[in-house]
Amino acid sequence: MNTAVGAKTNWGKSYVAQGYTERNAPEVDRVIMVDYKDEFSGLVESGLLQRLTIPPGATNLSVDDWHRILDESESLQLARSGCTDEQWRVAIAPLLVALSQRDETIFLVNDEAHRLAPQRGSYPEAYDTLATTWHGDGMVVVWVTQRWAKLDEDIVSQCQSSLLGGFRSTNDLAKIESVEYPVEVHQSSGSRVDYPLPEQLLVDGEPLTLRRFTDDAGHTIGSEWIYSDDTTLKRVDSRDWEMEANHYGSDRKRIKHPFD
Repeated sequence: MNTAVGAKTNWGKSYVAQGYTERNAPEVDRVIMVDYKDEFSGLVESGLLQRLTIPPGATNLSVDDWHRILDESESLQLARSGCTDEQWRVAIAPLLVALSQRDETIFLVNDEAHRLAPQRGSYPEAYDTLATTWHGDGMVVVWVTQRWAKLDEDIVSQCQSSLLGGFRSTNDLAKIESVEYPVEVHQSSGSRVDYPLPEQLLVDGEPLTLRRFTDDAGHTIGSEWIYSDDTTLKRVDSRDWEMEANHYGSDRKRIKHPFD
């Protein structure tokens, strides 16, 4: 299964990604966190993940090299260290091939996914194949991005579900074209939606845009999201989610949501 998580900066994407990871880790053989900004050290501190730094030289790692690394480890946080975007996506690509060849159930989080599979420019075929073929019965893939419009639309089209928060960019809002409700509910600069919303998305009967909640210092302490798939539409509040680790900054295997 593929699912997409998207929202603007400071909406709480990494909190959501951590919640998904904790919720699904007990159900799979291995978790892989492809961590572009090195934001998930709390999952390493908790013992859920083992940290593996990915420097520019990691572009030399082959599929066999990654198999050896996987044989010697369990769940991993892959932390980018000094890689350019191109070096990062090239380094991770053979890992994806290796994961597809293993007889394991895997929960894979691609943070800053638009860096791995950008809408403009080239990227290794492994990412497209991951979205269309490899996930199969044994792999759940979460594509996390703050720039919905910059993630390749071929990847977006393969996501069976989405969890979307607030966006500022009109380009990002325009990219959210497959949902069957007014996309204006995701407009972070507004407070109300001028179009009828489905009952599930109303707040006490009011058509409010998604809200971000802050403390006195302006730090995000929670935010609202809309979860959507073929059968479900709901508005969720991340303040209701419980996580164990500290947070710093069909017939296919089904995903377990942190709000279930």
